[in-house]
Amino acid sequence: MKLVSIQYVRALAALAVVLFHATRSHHAFLVGAAGVDIFFVISGFIMWTVTERSTTPGTFIAHRLLRVAPLYWGATLIAAILVQPDLARFAAAVLFVPWRAPDGGIWPVLIQGWTLQYEMFFYVLFAAGLALPRRAQLASITIALVGLSSISLAGPSHSPVLHTYTDPILLEFLSGIWLAILWRAGGLPLKAGPPLLAAAAVSFVAAAIAGTDPHGWERLVVWGVPAWMLVAGCLALEERMPVFRLGLALGDGSYSTYLFHSFITSVVWRLPLGAAIVPVAVVASAAGGWLIFRFVEGPMTRLLRGKSPATTAAALRPAHALEEHDASPGDPSRA
Repeated sequence: MKLVSIQYVRALAALAVVLFHATRSHHAFLVGAAGVDIFFVISGFIMWTVTERSTTPGTFIAHRLLRVAPLYWGATLIAAILVQPDLARFAAAVLFVPWRAPDGGIWPVLIQGWTLQYEMFFYVLFAAGLALPRRAQLASITIALVGLSSISLAGPSHSPVLHTYTDPILLEFLSGIWLAILWRAGGLPLKAGPPLLAAAAVSFVAAAIAGTDPHGWERLVVWGVPAWMLVAGCLALEERMPVFRLGLALGDGSYSTYLFHSFITSVVWRLPLGAAIVPVAVVASAAGGWLIFRFVEGPMTRLLRGKSPATTAAALRPAHALEEHDASPGDPSRA
């Protein structure tokens, strides 16, 4: 199964995060941080869809770790060399455990890696649900995510772990799961695409003009809902979606772009580029992400999964097969 629309949305989400970070000192594109919300919706959609065929919790977790962790660990190691964190914080980052940074924020050593802490927690919950019959999985995952998010209504927790694992942003994964069910049931007709995309565009533009930096339940409404509408609208138009090689390539490299763009932009910002510095940073991050995908991420994933050289081409095209899509903001300061 090939979903060009998902590939394009992944590329858009990654570039939005890059643009957010590239302009953060001027607070010029705060809404770019919503790229993470888009990634989370996609993650829920993909996880539900690719597990329609029976799979065990252990197999699911192993597959996710092999796909997500090695590249993140590599980026974390580079960040650790640069910032030299204490051993406890480094260990927490490697194990995807939320940890309070010296500045008071809940950041791992690689700051944009905060999203992977949410991703991994979602994977654990999802894997637990897989131990149940398929008909009970949706109810169990829904109850777990809604219940955990509801705890935050009592007020913010001082515990980094509890704060993370009760964040309403977890409901974006759930919205992706329900989107997958809606899509599979034929509930996203072609005619639904344009109004969904229009509503998403208006919402994001309004948020950009307002310059809001929402958190908690506000983020779920201001960025999470438009993110869902964007993904849903693109899925509705899947059959009419034109194929652009550049868009597919950017989608391929979206995870690498997300993880490594901070290193690339920090180099670009040292160059005397004047007004061109932001577009150069975005282009360099996208190009760098694809190169890392092409020569590191793809071959490494193939090696870890034990694929033979004959499958090299397929392994380097995760964008075109749904089971090879990965939504990690990536899946990413807080974006």
